Amino acid sequence: MKSQLYTLLKREFKSYFQNPIGAIYISLYVFFSVLIAIQIGQLIEFNEASLYSFFEFQPYILLLFVPALGMRIWSEDNKSGTIDVLLSLPIKDYQLILGKYFASLLICLIALIACIPLWISINFLGKADNFIALGGFISCLMIASIYLVISMAISMVTKNQIIAYLISLLFGFLFLASGMPIVINMLDGIGFNLGNLFAQISLLDDFENMIIGQFSYSAIIKFILIIGFGLYINFEFLKLKRWGHI
Repeated sequence: MKSQLYTLLKREFKSYFQNPIGAIYISLYVFFSVLIAIQIGQLIEFNEASLYSFFEFQPYILLLFVPALGMRIWSEDNKSGTIDVLLSLPIKDYQLILGKYFASLLICLIALIACIPLWISINFLGKADNFIALGGFISCLMIASIYLVISMAISMVTKNQIIAYLISLLFGFLFLASGMPIVINMLDGIGFNLGNLFAQISLLDDFENMIIGQFSYSAIIKFILIIGFGLYINFEFLKLKRWGHI
């Protein structure tokens, strides 16, 4: 069982580098992350040994980049017809989902690792709090994991990668922005206490606390539960796909 999962994961991971997609994705992510941190976050001007100016923009940068990675996970198989081949293989549904998910998540991890030279450079400005910096990178990976599981589920129900990207962008933004006062007020205007309900699933406040070192068990549990629920939705969608309902 484990070998089947590993084989699929390796196959999916290698597919990102059989064409320029993986390298282009990683390069663009690093370029824009560093550029925005320096130009908008004024990372150098502040002359501080801190990566806060880098991390504070990551929820929005990842929101743009991760769905671009996730939109192809199933959409490409749907379009080419290889989804039928995958479903005919002697492999469990959960292995298909986890293999594809972790292969794409590895690309996100490599993209974050590629930003480590910035972390090293910051240490030359002074004594950086490397524990907080490490926590910031872990927080980025966690929020990327959520964006990815969302876009993966959406890509399963469409052959069009652009549509998958745009819908993933919308849902990712809802998870991110649902705790913003303007969104809460708009939802409260609808009634049913929707503002407070959606504020509970907001990612932004928890992420901002984590990148300054204020980790909480409740926030970590929430992130894990959202990822787990997203993977479960993927599993249910794949069952519907196998039965020909979507």
